[in-house]
Amino acid sequence: MPPPADQALLDALAAGNVSAFDQLYRRAGSFVYRVALRVSGRESDAADVAQEAFLHVLEKAGTLQLTGQLTTYLYPVVTRLARRAREKAGRFQSDGDALEGALAGLAAARVRDASLGEAERLADLEGALLTLPALQREAVVLRHLEGLTVTETAMALGIPEGTVRSRVHGGIHTLRETARDFFEDR
Repeated sequence: MPPPADQALLDALAAGNVSAFDQLYRRAGSFVYRVALRVSGRESDAADVAQEAFLHVLEKAGTLQLTGQLTTYLYPVVTRLARRAREKAGRFQSDGDALEGALAGLAAARVRDASLGEAERLADLEGALLTLPALQREAVVLRHLEGLTVTETAMALGIPEGTVRSRVHGGIHTLRETARDFFEDR
């Protein structure tokens, strides 16, 4: 039997089924944490943001009507909370510094569970992502690293699907050029 859809779990949660919350958390928890870490730049803030995001889900469970997956709904919620946490902590860095810290934290979180070769590839990928303009990077990360569909990415970012395709295409092109330049310089 297939697992219940996110909306069915939200409805069950609204009816008092606590295990529905556990299932929602297992489905979306790591995604929420990674997004929060990428935006906030600190593991402690990411954990707090993830907690706030799931409290939001608890509060909205009875009225929330999803048009996609829970992760698609949560993406703008998490980014807003993470930006607020970063600002509240007074860490106004240049976008490049904040992004570099966030990607380093993200890489560290992923590397913990990776083999040595895999860890090196992840570090290279995180470095390459820093070369992308922010809008392209966000679309590429959601589409290819987080595994969202084009439709889900568009919903999460609040942009048309064609814009997602364009940003992802441009980002992949830039990453290929960066890799080509890297290997030609060696």
